[in-house]
Amino acid sequence: SSSSSSSLAIPVDRQQERSRLTTTMTACPPHLRGVLCDWPLCDHGKVQPSTRECICNDGWAMPHCNECIPTRWGENCDKEYSRPSAPLPTVPYLPEVLVFVIISIIFIALAGMIRQFCKRGTDRDTTDRIPPPPYEVIAKYDQPPPYAP
Repeated sequence: SSSSSSSLAIPVDRQQERSRLTTTMTACPPHLRGVLCDWPLCDHGKVQPSTRECICNDGWAMPHCNECIPTRWGENCDKEYSRPSAPLPTVPYLPEVLVFVIISIIFIALAGMIRQFCKRGTDRDTTDRIPPPPYEVIAKYDQPPPYAP
């Protein structure tokens, strides 16, 4: 019975225990520890034993509590980014103005295309036309009526 109790003895020397833990921790990948390297190492938080996930201190981000959450910064993640005091200026009715401009451009383009289409039939080459007769020829046959007082 004494030999079985000596094999189950718990080391009393804390330095020896610390050395064993340090050796185990350095053999595991980053942010893992334990004999099977299946226990997370939380830099700024505690491990939830049931889920083996880090519960980070305020301002620190999961999964390993080694970086600040997006809204925080600083050595201890205790400083918050300042938000702009006034909202960015916006143009009132911007979507309506853009829709109006786009529709206007489409309308002008369509009007130009319709005008070109309608004008196409009236555009004749004037060089192949017969010139009109001189005025004297027209005046001979188309005299105004005599003036009667």
